[in-house]
Amino acid sequence: MGDYSRDTFRLTNALHAELTGDPVADARHYVGVRLQQGVPLLDADWNELEDIRRFDLEATLLNFFGDGIPTNNNGFAIGPVTADNDFSIGAGLALVGGKLVINRDGQLTYSGQPAGVFTPAPGPLAPPATGTRDDLVYLDVFESEVASTEAPLPDFRLTNPTVGVETARRVERQWVVRVEEGAADLAAVPTQAGHTYLALARLQRVENQPRILATRIFDLRRTDLNVAENLKIPVNVQRGPDLVNSATLAQLFDNLRVALLDRQANHLLFVDGVADHERSVVYFALQHLVQVCSTGALQAMTHSLAEADALAVLRELYDAQHDFVDVLEANGDDSPSGPGSPAAAAFVARYRELLDGAVATVGIQDPLDAADVVGAFAGQQVLTAWLGSAGDSLPEGTVQVDYLDVQPVEDLVGGSTYDITVGVTSQVTTSNQASETFDISIELSSNLWLVDRTADEITLDNNGGSGELVFTVTTNPGNLQCDFTATARARRNVTIESPVNALALEIGQTPTVAAILQYAGPRFNFDGRLELLSAALPLSVLRIDYSLNNRTPADHTYRVSGFLALDTADETGWDPVAGSEEVVSTLVTADSSVDRSITVSGPDVGAGVTGTFTLTLNRIDDVDVPVADRETVAVPFITV
Repeated sequence: MGDYSRDTFRLTNALHAELTGDPVADARHYVGVRLQQGVPLLDADWNELEDIRRFDLEATLLNFFGDGIPTNNNGFAIGPVTADNDFSIGAGLALVGGKLVINRDGQLTYSGQPAGVFTPAPGPLAPPATGTRDDLVYLDVFESEVASTEAPLPDFRLTNPTVGVETARRVERQWVVRVEEGAADLAAVPTQAGHTYLALARLQRVENQPRILATRIFDLRRTDLNVAENLKIPVNVQRGPDLVNSATLAQLFDNLRVALLDRQANHLLFVDGVADHERSVVYFALQHLVQVCSTGALQAMTHSLAEADALAVLRELYDAQHDFVDVLEANGDDSPSGPGSPAAAAFVARYRELLDGAVATVGIQDPLDAADVVGAFAGQQVLTAWLGSAGDSLPEGTVQVDYLDVQPVEDLVGGSTYDITVGVTSQVTTSNQASETFDISIELSSNLWLVDRTADEITLDNNGGSGELVFTVTTNPGNLQCDFTATARARRNVTIESPVNALALEIGQTPTVAAILQYAGPRFNFDGRLELLSAALPLSVLRIDYSLNNRTPADHTYRVSGFLALDTADETGWDPVAGSEEVVSTLVTADSSVDRSITVSGPDVGAGVTGTFTLTLNRIDDVDVPVADRETVAVPFITV
């Protein structure tokens, strides 16, 4: 041993007791050594620091990784050779007791291991005198101190030629492959202090058979040890407002299963007309599809799907749906409810479009081929919504998001919280239901800012129904600016999505919320238009209702103008401005709203004429608003 003052790691550290089992009085878990000014530099401090770093890593590897051979490696594989009572030892890596062990000799055999270095040296091998015997091949790992001149393995390079002495010794990790006759596992191996062991193989020895054949070697190594490859990190992929995680995947699979079973119960899968001898084939395909849904939902709910797994399950779901559609089409007949009917042909054609994509449909196949989990998920959502809608009718139209209020009204302060009121207006014009549910997602352009996402859905009447949601945002001075983007998406038809509309937030600035001016008139018709009585236009009795929202702590006066414009280029006799400008400005007190209306006038143009009515906020407190900053509300109309 070298000349050391003392071993403070062995005397004090809980890691020593953890790794060796040796008792340590009043053990402390020291994780670092800090050198002070004006004191002697001792070898004990240097050595303790090195021991802490090394043994901390070993304890981590031992307890959280375990023993084994890493991925794409065949380290210490035991294989046959042509010589009797011998075997090869494969080159590569192993992790044993938290220690990385390396064999760089690709030609090494058991008998070819260096002699005279290990105590005891590996003994010769021989088959049993009679019968059979199992022998355990194992790796013995230990560490030795190496000096420049002392046996058994001196390294002259450790002498520093500049000073002519050996200034520091080294600790070398060594290993040897041993065989324990008649042993089935490591429990039968005699142990030595400071040694760790790894079972490599079991040799089945037979009397009068000195050659160790490949068929008599049974690998005991734990291979493919790779945390990055095998640790399941549940899928969590977000792109803009779109999020795919375990919960959303489970819901997707379950929704598809329910939609298929409901369709079948209501005779909308066109299976009823299939001939008896062919019906079982169709039912088997449907049963397999439902089983994929159930299995996928279970895997997602138990957080067993990483991103690559989620992509594979979505691919399996795609294939199962294609198989069902193929079998349904192949076994069709011409009965009204059978798969050969015109209705069934349209069903199959639409199903294929949603799976594979069409002119107006992205589909599922292209995102899957691009390994795009979010895209494939969105495509399956559209397909599932179509299957789940009664009478194959999905809602159509648009949805609008507005930022109505930020409280408290002040210049934003870093680290403070603010309530942002988001208004959602349904402009769904075609639906087989009176209302639709919209999922609301929030995206922040800075990960340092936080948002409370507890409110994530809202149900609104179609054709103009509106509602509000409040989200709490916490600012962070680490990013002075952050865009807050709320997106609304119809649950039964995810293609109905609000336009991207961000609220700019900046520390030190008061947010400018939109919607001082809002339309407050009657609901639109099913074509998404306001109906105006053409006969009443010349009489100037038509009124367009709107509201003014003052979200500031001060009173303000607003003036609004509006005009009608026809879609046709010929507006002969049509005065779009006359009678449509607000004569008296409106005073709106602090933090309040008022409802007003504008009188609309014009000639009798007859029924069926379409156009747009536009409201404009053009003056605040008797100061004209710059044209580029004026708020406008466009209302499409039709005369009746």
